[in-house]
Amino acid sequence: MTLSIEIVLPEPEVVATLSLKVDGKNPNKMSREQHDRLKTSIKKFGFLVPIITSKDLLIADGEQRWIVAKELAMPNVLVVRLPVEEVDRRLLRQVLNKLKGTHDRELDAEEFEAII
Repeated sequence: MTLSIEIVLPEPEVVATLSLKVDGKNPNKMSREQHDRLKTSIKKFGFLVPIITSKDLLIADGEQRWIVAKELAMPNVLVVRLPVEEVDRRLLRQVLNKLKGTHDRELDAEEFEAII
């Protein structure tokens, strides 16, 4: 017997960039080089990953993308607005900032060779 779990797929929405808010306590920081790379990526490929916010548009994940969007004078950004309490918004920020895999150096080299 297989248990079925319903997974919610929240709909992204387009929101005015300047309507988003931050709490000034994001522990995730980028170097100038990382920031410039993010900016280059957004300019080249577009705004691919939505910003995650609370229902009140307080950012949980994507503050760096939001900063770049403002610098690029983007009038709107893609947002997934979640009906979460403040504690869950902060928990989301912690989890999403830390969920990163590790890179296999050999596969990385093969990938870059294929790109070149």
